[in-house]
Amino acid sequence: MAAMLSDAPQLLAYRELLHRSPQLQSMLSLRSCIQDPSSALQRGILEPLDALCRERQLQVDGAGLIILIDGLNEAEFHRPDYGDTLTSFLSRNIQKFPSWLKVITTVRTSQEDITGSLPFHHISLDRMEENNAIDQDLQVTCCLIVCLTFYLSVYLYIFMSVLCYFLSGLPDAADPQ
Repeated sequence: MAAMLSDAPQLLAYRELLHRSPQLQSMLSLRSCIQDPSSALQRGILEPLDALCRERQLQVDGAGLIILIDGLNEAEFHRPDYGDTLTSFLSRNIQKFPSWLKVITTVRTSQEDITGSLPFHHISLDRMEENNAIDQDLQVTCCLIVCLTFYLSVYLYIFMSVLCYFLSGLPDAADPQ
């Protein structure tokens, strides 16, 4: 999780902290994570992020930042013989997350019972007729993605055309002129 978070552009300060802190790297080592995963989460991720936020080194806008855990039900296929599942680990530790750090999880409707212990609001995309706002949001999002994809393809085409134009004017490295 720390590696994924450190790749986020909004958390550049966290990445820099990870690179310069051997103590933090040790807290997040595989051995530490196996021995005490809750402590690794708390002391290796949540506390440093919260400290960076308090020091205004993170760009946390009004609603905060979001961590998306997609396919929570898929983690059930890799259920350990002992210890926590991802869901039970999250349930035990979610109260430790700073208020500005939101968590969104997705799960298949057929397995939504695994989220019963999580203190989250539930929104079902399978039952959109219950909430017209969800349907409208999805339609707007889909239209936006389609429009952006079109514009990105146009810009990419223009960029590639310009690049080919400039490259075609360069002498060939294999040409002995």
